[in-house]
Amino acid sequence: MKTTLPRNVRETALTVKEDRAPTVDERQLFLERIARGASMHAAASEIGLPFVTFGRLLVSDETFAIDLEAARTLRNMALEEIMIQQATVGVDEVLTHQGRVSYEYEGDYELDPNGDWKPVQGAVRVPITVKKLVTSNPTLLAILKANYPDKYRERSEVINRLGEAAPERITSQDDREKLIALLTKRALKRVPKPDPDGDLL
Repeated sequence: MKTTLPRNVRETALTVKEDRAPTVDERQLFLERIARGASMHAAASEIGLPFVTFGRLLVSDETFAIDLEAARTLRNMALEEIMIQQATVGVDEVLTHQGRVSYEYEGDYELDPNGDWKPVQGAVRVPITVKKLVTSNPTLLAILKANYPDKYRERSEVINRLGEAAPERITSQDDREKLIALLTKRALKRVPKPDPDGDLL
């Protein structure tokens, strides 16, 4: 069965050079691209070498492996800074009114005969932007979770009556039944008892 690659994949393959060891400058450029957020595939494609070239280099060259880890650390630090900035400073968002983009003019204004301010000739019309705080960025958070699983994993801890940490995950059916029975018993204790006159105590 003949398989036809998508056009963009074929065009990328045609632009890739022969598989060879990267030069010192190409290695440095590759690491800079990684530090700026590019994937290994994208960084290799920009240089014009196959991804497998750097994959083999990662396995065979300890110095390159250390440099790559340092570049990834810089990238992750930058992603954390972006999340902090988005949550505290915000991002520019185009202001709209009734579904239309609102504009303002950059330049000088003058009064027209009706007493209204009008932009003079040469003023540039630009969209009005406002700062919007981004309290949640699922894409960045998913990347950071993948790179820092211990730091960004969701933590939860249940303390039992003896003051001991209970397991985070209930694995057996017996444990589930015990937990259901315990929660049911506690819920029944919270149900108010009716008094003889029909009022709840």
